[in-house]
Amino acid sequence: MNQFSERYKTFSNVDLFRIIQNKGDYQEEALSAAELEVQRRNLTEQEITEASQELLEARNQLRQIKERKSEKQEEALNLVYKTIDAFNPLLKSLDRKERIIRLITIIFGLIAIVGWYNEIDMIRLRFSNPSIGFDMFYFISLIPIISLTLALVTFWLRRKIGWILMVAYFVYSVIGSFSLILLTWGIEPTGIAAIDDLMPRTTPLVYFITSLSYGITIWVLCGNEFLSEYKISKYVKLTTLFISAVLSSFFFFI
Repeated sequence: MNQFSERYKTFSNVDLFRIIQNKGDYQEEALSAAELEVQRRNLTEQEITEASQELLEARNQLRQIKERKSEKQEEALNLVYKTIDAFNPLLKSLDRKERIIRLITIIFGLIAIVGWYNEIDMIRLRFSNPSIGFDMFYFISLIPIISLTLALVTFWLRRKIGWILMVAYFVYSVIGSFSLILLTWGIEPTGIAAIDDLMPRTTPLVYFITSLSYGITIWVLCGNEFLSEYKISKYVKLTTLFISAVLSSFFFFI
């Protein structure tokens, strides 16, 4: 029994299913406690169906909001693609270092734009729909997108802090992907159709590829040409990597 076990006894079935569904927002102990509590209640098929239906309704509301925003997102993506096309002729005439800096800024700028559009929808929904809730875990979940935005601006301006923030973000992403590999490794379907349909499982291979891509990016940015461009000493490089790894590990595993 862990610190969450007693607390979760007072949670509704819907709240427990929501915790299980949003694995990335909760500690492993919290997930285990929620799953054990669901098993302990020995829910009937009707109770499972009712809780699943409520979660599905909330998911449908999210989908409807995203659909209403789809045109705006499409316009944003088109703008980014046009920007990439505009940069493309220039990239060919630039040296390797400058091409990588611009590509990183463009690619992760696209990720940040899409991320903010999605979060705006979620923020509005959480304020307007009490059944979804608005808790501390969600505020914590905003830290990566905020950090990425600050990192992109300062990285593009060739500031030292920009390199530090970008590398810290990539280290956080590597460890986050690795934690998801461990979390999903060996997980089998529950055998309950209502739960399995509601919470589809992502293969660990997806998280491995994601982790590998971020790792390669870190390796590239730690090259001498980038350290020289951003005036990063060996001490700053190692300190950034170490502190980012420790803090990220603490966040995902402790």
